Formats: sequence, C-alpha cells, structure tokens
Amino acid sequence: MTKDQQNILRVLLALLLGLLLASPALAGGAQIIINSSVESYQLSANMDILEDPLQVFKLNDVVSGSQQNNFKSFTEDTANFGNTKSAFWFRTLLVNSTPGRVHIILEEPLPFIDSIDLFTPDPERPGVFQIRHGGDKRPFKDREVDHHSFLFNLTMAPGQKLPVYIRVASSVTLISPFTFWFEDAWNENAQFQAMVFGIFFGFLLVLILLSLSFYLLLRDPIYPLFALFSFSIALMFATTQGLSYKYLWPDSPWLAERMQVTSITFVMFAGTFYVRTFLNTRIHLPRTDRILRYFLILLGLIIGSVFVTENLILLATFSFILIQLYSPLLLFTGFQAQRKGVYGARLYLLAWVSSLTGAGVASLTIFGVLPYHSTLLHATSIGFLLDAGLLSLAMAVRVYGIRSERDLANQRAHDTLVETRDTLNSEVERRTRELIVAKREADNANQAKTHFLSNMSHELRTPLTSIVGYSQLLLKSTKGVLQESQRDNLTVIFEVGLHLGALIDDVLDTSVIESGNLKVNLEPVAFHTVVAEVQASVKAMAMVKSIQIIDRTSEKPPFEVIADRVRLRQVVTNLFTNAIKYSPEISEITFVLHRLEGKIRFTVTDNGPGILPEDLERIFIPFTRLDAMADKVEGLGIGLSITKNLIGLMAGEISVESRMAQGTSFHVDLVETAQTPVERDDYPLLSALKL
Repeated sequence: MTKDQQNILRVLLALLLGLLLASPALAGGAQIIINSSVESYQLSANMDILEDPLQVFKLNDVVSGSQQNNFKSFTEDTANFGNTKSAFWFRTLLVNSTPGRVHIILEEPLPFIDSIDLFTPDPERPGVFQIRHGGDKRPFKDREVDHHSFLFNLTMAPGQKLPVYIRVASSVTLISPFTFWFEDAWNENAQFQAMVFGIFFGFLLVLILLSLSFYLLLRDPIYPLFALFSFSIALMFATTQGLSYKYLWPDSPWLAERMQVTSITFVMFAGTFYVRTFLNTRIHLPRTDRILRYFLILLGLIIGSVFVTENLILLATFSFILIQLYSPLLLFTGFQAQRKGVYGARLYLLAWVSSLTGAGVASLTIFGVLPYHSTLLHATSIGFLLDAGLLSLAMAVRVYGIRSERDLANQRAHDTLVETRDTLNSEVERRTRELIVAKREADNANQAKTHFLSNMSHELRTPLTSIVGYSQLLLKSTKGVLQESQRDNLTVIFEVGLHLGALIDDVLDTSVIESGNLKVNLEPVAFHTVVAEVQASVKAMAMVKSIQIIDRTSEKPPFEVIADRVRLRQVVTNLFTNAIKYSPEISEITFVLHRLEGKIRFTVTDNGPGILPEDLERIFIPFTRLDAMADKVEGLGIGLSITKNLIGLMAGEISVESRMAQGTSFHVDLVETAQTPVERDDYPLLSALKL
C-alpha cells in the first residue's frame, strides 16, 4: 500500500470515527441550524437532557456508553431545576448553514452555577473531545473570556456539524439559560447591558450621596439607613449579575458563592431596618415593631451562618421562605402605618409594592418556581429603581410633614409664649404695685418702730438711770451700815440695771442699723490698744468663771486700721463677752492680732461646745439663738448680728470657724492704714463705702 493510500485510509477512518461519535447527537434529534438571519439561539428546547442524580457519569458514558440512549428531549422554554443535588447533561448538534466560517459565543448569564463543563470535538485530534471548564467554584482568572457571565468561544466552518455536550451542577440553584450568539450580536448586547448597568449603579450612587448629604444637613437617621438600603440593592444586583465576582473578590470562589445568599438576605435586613425607622414603628406600631425585630434577628442569623457552614442549600431555602414572609410583612406594616396617618406611608406602600414585586418575581425565578426569562431576572432592578425613586419622594414628603408639624408646634409655642409674656407682664405690674404699697407700709412701720423704740428707750432709760444711779450711790455711801444680805440685794439691783441698759442699747443699735441711719466715723485706730482696753474691761467677767484670756500675738504693733473707734470697741467687746459666755468654767480664751495681705486680722477663740456647719450662717441673723445653748446663756441673740453690720460699715469682714466640742474662732479683718489712705468726710458712712 502506497503512502498516499495510507493517508486516504487514515482520513476515512477518522471520518468514520467522527460520525460514530456524533451519531448520538444526530440520533437524539436535537439540533440548532445556524442561520445568519438570526442573531442568537436559546439552547432550551433545542437540546436533549440527561439527569445524573449521583453526579457519576463520565463523558464516555453519555457519548457512546450506557447513558447515550437515556437522553430525553427537553420541551421547556428554560432549563430551570431550582435547588437540586443532581448534575445535568445537555447535548445538541450545531449545524452551520451559512456559506462562511462563523464565530459563535456560548453564554451562561447566571453567575451562580458551580460547575460548567463544555465538550466539543477537538479539530486537531479526530475522535477526541476537548473540555473547557467554567463555574463559580473556579477563580475568575481561569475563565476563558474576561466577563461577568460565563462565555465560551466556538468556531464553525461552512456546512460543519458540531456536536456539543454540556454538563452543569450547582449547590444553590440550577438554571441554565444557555444562549448561542453571533459575535457581533453579542458585542452589541454587551454594550447595551453595560449602559443599563451604568444607569442602574449611577442612579443608586446619586441616591446614596444625596442621602448622606441630607444626613449631614438634617441629622435625620433615616438618610444613612436609606443609603445602606440603596447600597444593599447595588450589592445584590452586582452579585446576581456576576459583577461582584469580577471586581470585588475575583480570587475567592468561596466568598463569591456565599454572597449569593448573603446579598439577598442583606437587602431584606437593610429594608426591614429602614422601614422600622421610616414609619417609626416603635412609636406608631409597637406590636408590629416587635415582629420586625424578631425578623431582623432571623436575617442576621442567616447572614452570620453563611460564613460558618457548608450547607448553603439549607440556608438558601430558609432565605427563600423568609422572602415569602418579607413581602406581606412589610406591606402589612405599610397598611397599618397608613391607617395611623403616618407621613409618607402611602408613597411607601407604592414604592414597596414595586420593589417587592420585582424582587419576588426574580426570587421565584431563581428558585425555580417561575420559568426563567431574562426579563424576569431584571424585574428586580426595575422594581428597586422604582422603589428607590418613590422612597426618595416619600422621604421628602416625610420631611415636609415633620417640618410642618415642627413649624406648627413652633407657632403654637410662640403664641403661648406671647400669651404667657403678656400675662406675666400684667402679673409683674400688679405685683410691682403691691410691692410698692407693701414697701411703703413697711417703711412707715419701720419708721414707726424706730420712733417707738426711741421713745421707749427714753422712757425706759429715765427710771432705769435713776435705779442704777441710786443703787450705785447706796453701795458707796452705806458701806459698813447695811447688812451683808442687804448689800448683796442692792448689788443685784445695780447689776440687773446695767444688764437691762445694755439690752436696750443693743435693741436701739439693731433698729438704727436696719433703718440705715447708723453713721460711723472712720479714722486711723490702734487696733491693739482697743483690744487691750476691752480685755481689761471684761477681765472681771472672765474671772467669775475662772477663765483666762491669753494673748498669742507674736508680731509687734502698731496694728493701725481704718475704723470707728467706738464701734470697733463695741465689736471687740461683743466677741470677748460672747466667748466668755459660751466657754466652760476653768478654761481659757485666746486672741491674736496679725497682718494678712494688707489687712489686720483679729481672732478670738473660745473652748465652747462649737457650732454645727449648717448653723454657721444662722448665728448672724438677728434674734437667732441656737437651741443647744438657748437656756444656758443670757441674751437676745442680736450681738453677732450687730457685730457683723458694724464691721461691714467699717469696710471689714467677719468669718467663723468651729469644730464641735473643741471651740469656735471668730476672725475680723479690717483694712490697715498703711495700705489705704484715709479720706476725711462729713459723712462717715459715705467714707466707708468709698473704702
């Protein structure tokens, strides 16, 4: 046999083998006649189908083995199998009826198919099929064509008959709307699809940016929630179209597969969260709000479980069940809100009907309840675009309503404020008139009191002077004549008269101070001299109780201050006598003079019972006596009040420190003459004010 004859024989054998391999497809009858007048061909009814429940069939089994005669003609419009564990084999015969070579693109537009295996005869090796792989289980870089859909290139010669076998399997849902495109037609469709995607994502991006801008202006939490809801729509659309796999996580098939369930669940989560805030269900619909909270918890559990379990079919089924609850639940919430008169509820209902209709149709299509059609899958996009636009309008209505309520409330508040102000002005005027009348009456009463006290003091002093004078005269002139008991009685009369005179002087001083008529004559006074004089005058009073008066002054005089000498003596006397009164018998009283920041401080410290902190201010109120010593110490309780007022008239200050059961210290601070020059004035009180 010659070499040419051998070559001819090889060709004939190859042709015979090719015919044998192609015979199953030819025998099956499913074929697609490629015609230049048709831009694309849907595989669907133009194929034979074989189910592989255990996913164990090999290529030889379905081409020439035991399963080649088990193919069945497919009569549905689309191969939609829903959630299934089976693998499926498709076969068809492509026949090029055109006079030239054609370049065909096989497209699987749904991005969530786990595994796609395409088998076509190898043009270089007769009788051998070449295998090309696709599916979301593989990294994006392994795809034959860099596109978000699964694409395979096919080239056919004029009149060529090309048997095609396809194996598909998926763990989530299995839809196989395979389409054969002429290259030019596919390019044109891809450009149109890119334009649609651009419009869709551009619109959502504008809504997100506007929402965030309005939030910065109004600080209303509804706007970031709407932005989150819009973002979830964009994420879901990008995932269902395969765009997220290409641009977001191209190297993670594991994440791409899980995001198919997560993105749909996340839309429900963000939508429910948004609805609760938009309709303020916590206030308007508390029972429904409780259901929505539980619904959010379920959605959150699904989203969290997607990333920790391998059983995606179960989670996808559970998510599908929640989708069926999601639509009526939010619609029911909207109807309730509309009945309650919530702002924007009507537009919310319209928006939610459009989005839920689109999402429901797409979900039912994905899960195999409805037959596949590209328009049905895009219903989600159309519905959510209408939803976003209507919800934007609903938010505007809501903001307008809230502002109207706020403006109405502000107007009512303003009217109430004006009314209250007018009422308050009238009340103030009335009370002012009453206070003027009361002040006039008080002034008249005070003048009457002062006049009465002056007259009474004159009337009391006249006989009292006689009593004190005659008792003193009798004590001096009858020495040695009267019996001891008679002299003691006469001494009591004399001392009681002196005490009564001191009380009258204190009452008169209080009256004059209250009337504002007391005048002081401010001049340089030697403070230490006044203290020494008073110490000598009260020494006898201290000796009666065996009390020592101790001078602890360490600095040298002069201690010259600006004061009224008479009133300063009265102040020091009051402090010394007060200390003696409240100190126990056989004790001591200390005093000290020292300089302190341009002032002279005089401090008297006793060993008395002390004063409670809450009583330290009360002791300077006229006629106030502390309950603990009221029955043990004589007096009217006006000595310290007079002392404080006198020190104030001399531009000084008085303060007190006390510890219970340890004693009390009174501090008097007066201006030192070395720090402040004296201004002589005919009105001593005015001079004190100038100081």
